[in-house]
Amino acid sequence: MVKDFNTGSLHKKIEPLIMRLQYDEWPGFCLNVRYSGSETEVIASIKKVYETVLPGFLVDYGRVDERYESQYATETKAFGTLQMATWIILVISCIGIFSMSLFLSLKRQKEFGIRKIVGASVEQIMFLQIEQFFKLLVIANILTLPLTYWLMKEWLDDFAYKTELSSWVFLGVTVVSLLLVVISAGYSSWKAGQMNPVDVLKIQ
Repeated sequence: MVKDFNTGSLHKKIEPLIMRLQYDEWPGFCLNVRYSGSETEVIASIKKVYETVLPGFLVDYGRVDERYESQYATETKAFGTLQMATWIILVISCIGIFSMSLFLSLKRQKEFGIRKIVGASVEQIMFLQIEQFFKLLVIANILTLPLTYWLMKEWLDDFAYKTELSSWVFLGVTVVSLLLVVISAGYSSWKAGQMNPVDVLKIQ
């Protein structure tokens, strides 16, 4: 008798299992070997002994970790695709926010110049610019985070044994997206706040 353990993937619940030695079918279906040292050298040594004791039998072997990983091949491929798509989306989003911020900075040059003349600081001008993107960020999070939660929950429901979704994950996503907005839009906003208002007002 042993404690319960998974012989299959975590998609399925643990089922009853009987383990026995196959004395009637020597050399049996398989042999499990634990080793230490170089994998290549150990495999070569096992093959040599196997061919000596049982000449003519095919030596077929596999690693336990590879067999377990093969049970999650679909999840592994999906993770790789999602990871690549996420990085592409992040880069495109940052470029888009920076470009839009730069465009708005040029469009509002005179407004920023007048604000500086009446006493506005560079930080206040930056806040005005970033505030617009912050509002869009809040709207985007309100729309996407519930949908993301639902999709992740549906995916996790396919597993018999799964982790629970934490609100800290979604809070972290919100904080990271806020930092990306501040960094992407902050530079052009800072440059706009640094301009001489006299020169700005001369622009036709």
